[in-house]
Amino acid sequence: VEQECNTFLKTKVEDWQSVYQSRSIAIPRYQPVDAVSNNFIGRLAREILRVTDPRSTCYVDQLNIWYDIRSHEAVFQGTLLDRVKDALDIFGLAGLDRLFSFMIVRHLQLFQTQMERAVLNDKSLQA
Repeated sequence: VEQECNTFLKTKVEDWQSVYQSRSIAIPRYQPVDAVSNNFIGRLAREILRVTDPRSTCYVDQLNIWYDIRSHEAVFQGTLLDRVKDALDIFGLAGLDRLFSFMIVRHLQLFQTQMERAVLNDKSLQA
């Protein structure tokens, strides 16, 4: 999770600086499978976001299911989240939560920057 969150940090945490790294049993660093994610947690988080994208899916709270807007087929069910919870346990879910938090902060920072530019460029708001 720390490796995945590093992409959102200005000051990166190197492997040797990590509190989770051990000299006797090092955490392996594998080659990335895709261009965005560094490890399994990153791929899982991005896949969950892709499958539940509000531009292509709709969540039905009563059924606890995401439906594809075009095909009207179920694409993500609550039972799948139960399986993810069972597979990752509390530690994996905490890591997933941390990664989603970093993603949210990044999007909020980008939104703030865009709004600042829009306000500064709006002639009607300037005195």
